[in-house]
Amino acid sequence: MSLAFAVGYFLSFVFNYLMSAYFTFKKKTTKRNGMGFIIAHCINFMLQVSLLNFFVWLGIHKALAPIPAYAISIPVNFIIVRFVFNKVK
Repeated sequence: MSLAFAVGYFLSFVFNYLMSAYFTFKKKTTKRNGMGFIIAHCINFMLQVSLLNFFVWLGIHKALAPIPAYAISIPVNFIIVRFVFNKVK
């Protein structure tokens, strides 16, 4: 089960990178923007975990805490990824 999850996550990550490059930002894939994409998603993961724990700490029910966490982290991730594709040469 864990192997299937890991393979699925990896494939979705690669697909996300390719689609972000070609369709969202209309850029070619490079090692540099690939590394930036990986770093952006690592930052996003840490932000999501931190925000989730923060909202639970504030007293928001754990089933509802992901909503504000995603509401903040998804736009932040888009901004970071946009920077990677538009500024990193």
